[in-house]
Amino acid sequence: MRKTILIAILTFIVGTFSGVCGHWYFTDYMPEVKLKKAATEHQEKLNQMVRSGKVLAVKPNELTIKVENSGDKEFEGKEITIKIDSNTTIQEGMDILSKPGTAFDLTSKLKKGMYVDLMVEEDKALAIHWESPLDTAQETEGV
Repeated sequence: MRKTILIAILTFIVGTFSGVCGHWYFTDYMPEVKLKKAATEHQEKLNQMVRSGKVLAVKPNELTIKVENSGDKEFEGKEITIKIDSNTTIQEGMDILSKPGTAFDLTSKLKKGMYVDLMVEEDKALAIHWESPLDTAQETEGV
């Protein structure tokens, strides 16, 4: 009788422990591992989309730059021409200049020789950013 009760208690303890561990593994641990892997892959893809460099030519919906820094090393030192459309986010400093769905004329703000940061997918810019001349002047003056 005592053996039967002891076996039942041990079976209950082992079963409970297995259930708790299984629940933790499948509901907490594995989803976290999958999310970390997906986030890492996504971050690597985003890093490969980044280009920075000096503006060589500006057209209303096209920008040519000499790439100085890139997440994808094959573009460094090369001249690339990027198209923009109404979905491209245009940002000067902290100010977003473009409105979604509205075309933006790059020639109104960008000039040859300016330094820009781009997020590019194929030959289309998803986002363009540059520091405003006022911000750059303040940084050099130490303000």
